[in-house]
Amino acid sequence: MLQSAKIISFLLHPLWMPLITLIIAFGLDPFLGIHPKAFLFLLSIVLVNILVPGITILFMVKRKMISNVEISERTERWIPFLLVFGYYMLTYVLLRTRADHFPVVVNSFFFGLLLSLGLALIINNFTKISIHMLAFGGMLGSIAALNVVHYLNQGFVIAILLLLGTAVAWARLTLGVHTHRQVYFGFSLGFLIHFYVISYGVFV
Repeated sequence: MLQSAKIISFLLHPLWMPLITLIIAFGLDPFLGIHPKAFLFLLSIVLVNILVPGITILFMVKRKMISNVEISERTERWIPFLLVFGYYMLTYVLLRTRADHFPVVVNSFFFGLLLSLGLALIINNFTKISIHMLAFGGMLGSIAALNVVHYLNQGFVIAILLLLGTAVAWARLTLGVHTHRQVYFGFSLGFLIHFYVISYGVFV
């Protein structure tokens, strides 16, 4: 069971979730059609935001700056969180300078990422929150918002994602890195933020 939980936690790691979300969203929603070159550009900068923080976290583990790649200790989360926040801030600014190439949903999605990460940083001062579930909630909130706003009728896909989210929650609880409250809190925060910003096209 522990091995299965580790595999699920790795395959649905928070770093992968923006990429998975964009692939699902553009695959399901015909209203998000953009030029293939613009889509490849978007995927490339998201991949950079996976690789660079991932390599940085591995380096920090090797240098014993943090205990493990899961960053399970609340007090060790500051630097990795700030790094990821900084990378996505640069991505958001870059995308805003090319706003004519992308639909509003893309800007709203990355704004939701920044907002959820920023709140997670603040919350981390007081209590631990499941970043796995924050990221998964953000993905589900994004897809659910598109489903409602663009009348996609993708209830089956959302049901599958809910099952995957349940598996992630089970994995985090089985590994003993989070409590039920931390898992539910992370999921709810991620879902509500992304559902709201995408439903209403919120960004700055």
